[in-house]
Amino acid sequence: MNEAAHTPAPPPAFNFRHAGKLYRLQLNARFVCAVEDEMGALGTLARRFAKGDWRVSEVITLMQMFLQQNGDCVDYYTLGDALLAEGFSAPLSTVQRFFACLPDSACAARPPQQHPPCTAKG
Repeated sequence: MNEAAHTPAPPPAFNFRHAGKLYRLQLNARFVCAVEDEMGALGTLARRFAKGDWRVSEVITLMQMFLQQNGDCVDYYTLGDALLAEGFSAPLSTVQRFFACLPDSACAARPPQQHPPCTAKG
């Protein structure tokens, strides 16, 4: 038997910036399930974002979860105020990259690929 076939692939990950700091979001089952518990089915959420049908509160929540996954605890409203002041272009790009890193089975209808696909290296 080929042992390489049984070696699990590294978890998907991508880099993003917030407030001048570079972060690396490593996806794992616990984190993805936490996002679904907080926000609902990822496929539905991804389809809505792809259509531009998103809420400011959803972007703030996802960004807060991404930052918390990296060990940064940021107050929801403080983060929201910062995002409102900076604009939502970068956070939306980060959210789209998150959706792009999910396996097809988790997110059947993906938004158009605007970023290089994520890899285990970034």
